[in-house]
Amino acid sequence: MQSTTVLHSIDDTIKLAEIIACQIRAGQILALSGPVGAGKTTFVKAFAAALGVSETVVSPTYTLLQPYNLPNAINGVEKLIHIDAYRLESAAELRAIGFDDFVNDSRAVIVIEWAENIGELLVGRDVQWIDFLFENGRREVVVR
Repeated sequence: MQSTTVLHSIDDTIKLAEIIACQIRAGQILALSGPVGAGKTTFVKAFAAALGVSETVVSPTYTLLQPYNLPNAINGVEKLIHIDAYRLESAAELRAIGFDDFVNDSRAVIVIEWAENIGELLVGRDVQWIDFLFENGRREVVVR
């Protein structure tokens, strides 16, 4: 199933993140794609907040991966793993820092910015793609 939502403001992005956070399941991957400035990081910050993460969430552009423990389990989710694949030249780089260990953690939900850069690692997994589109000042999100 696929749905398209127009985002008129940051509040719309926050509301979308909250809705998706309520529906998330342990072991699921949210694969975010889209150009710079389209709203991926804003979404991740709002998603983490909706899960109860109180720490400051920033894209782990240079560290590639940042785990967060949830204060209370939600739908079996006890931790959030935030990955930023922007700088990766190959999926092997993510594997080298333990991607397989994180992706096989049945208590975690994984959110990946720039997921299109590591698509081969996501084949056959429980992935919900969220495509952020930004063109001519109009922001849309396609959830598939």
